[in-house]
Amino acid sequence: MSTYSMYCCVICAIGIFRTSFFVFVEMSAVADIPGLKVGNFSSPLIRPLQADGLLVLKAENLLQHGAFLKPGGWAVVNGHQDNIPETDISADAIDADTLAQKIENPKSVNLIVLGFALSKTEPAADNPDGLYCRVEDIKAVLNERFAKNKMLLDASMNALQTGYGFDG
Repeated sequence: MSTYSMYCCVICAIGIFRTSFFVFVEMSAVADIPGLKVGNFSSPLIRPLQADGLLVLKAENLLQHGAFLKPGGWAVVNGHQDNIPETDISADAIDADTLAQKIENPKSVNLIVLGFALSKTEPAADNPDGLYCRVEDIKAVLNERFAKNKMLLDASMNALQTGYGFDG
C-alpha cells in the first residue's frame, strides 16, 4: 500500500480519518492553517516534493503550492483550463465557481472540486494507485455529519455529485 499526501478540503480530511493514508489540508482561501496529515507518519507537515495530489481552489495558487507535488503528481484546479498558470504540473480544470452558481450553492466550491478530483483519481482496476478514498466514502461522511440537517445534506450531496459527474 502506498502512502498519499495531498492538499485538499476539510470534508475530504474527515473522510480519510477512516484510512491509513496521509492527507494535507490546505485552507489558504479560508484561514492560515498550515496543514494536517492523517495516517502513519513521522512529521505533521507536508514538505516540498511529497504530495501526490493537489486540490487548488483558486487557479493562481497552483504556482504557490505546486512545489509540494512529487514528480508525476497531479492537480485539480478550480478555473478554466485556459486560465491555469503554465507549469510542468499535470492539471485538470473545473470551473467550480460557475457550477456552484448553477446549482444555487455558492459555498459548495470545495465539494465540487473534491467530487471532480475523485472522478479523476479513484482507485480502479486501471488505476490501482488512485486516491485514498472513493466518492462513496465521502458520501458516508456527509451522511454522518449532516444527518440532522436534510437541506444541508442534500445540498452537499448535490455539490459532490456535480463535480463527480462533470465531464469537462
